[in-house]
Amino acid sequence: MQPICTSCLDAYMMYLHTIMVQGQSLNLFKFMDVGSESYSSYKQSRAQLLNARLLGAEYDQVILFPYNSGNHWTLVVVNPTKGAAYWIDPLKNRIDGDMSEVLQMSFDISKKKKPS
Repeated sequence: MQPICTSCLDAYMMYLHTIMVQGQSLNLFKFMDVGSESYSSYKQSRAQLLNARLLGAEYDQVILFPYNSGNHWTLVVVNPTKGAAYWIDPLKNRIDGDMSEVLQMSFDISKKKKPS
């Protein structure tokens, strides 16, 4: 079995985007680039990228992005309004510690940027 490449996931996300536009449900979701969270080696830069997406989300809009922990793709769903992230993995693996750290760093950055 061949691994699924990022361009295949990009194509699927474009198709999903088209379907959501047609169904007028795009306002509920934001997408994130497939490779931006999976392949950068620096956690801080990945947290900054995710934070930029969080800040651009509308109230109650969720952010969807595929994440590759090395040899398996999962889906991460982030709800910035609730400050929660959901890990969707059909193989029911444990939540990836690296991505959990990046998510926490991103939420921390968001908290610092919010006016008090």
